[in-house]
Amino acid sequence: FSVQILFLVNFFYSIFKGRKVTTQNPWGANTLEWTTPIHPGHGNWVGEIPEVYRWAYDYGKDGKEFIPQTKPIGDDESHH
Repeated sequence: FSVQILFLVNFFYSIFKGRKVTTQNPWGANTLEWTTPIHPGHGNWVGEIPEVYRWAYDYGKDGKEFIPQTKPIGDDESHH
């Protein structure tokens, strides 16, 4: 029971007093959900849904630290 109380306190504290996200991708993540606007409308993406070209975790690939999923695979990259 006490753990449930702790969960509820943390939940409501986070909603009302927690830090708000102010940039679109604060953690530098590669996954598709970070391409949506901070305050998305109906359907999340404005216009067409982005096409995904690569796996979500292409960190450190071919000497590049950050490659978004929406960037096409170039001729100078390995495919796996």
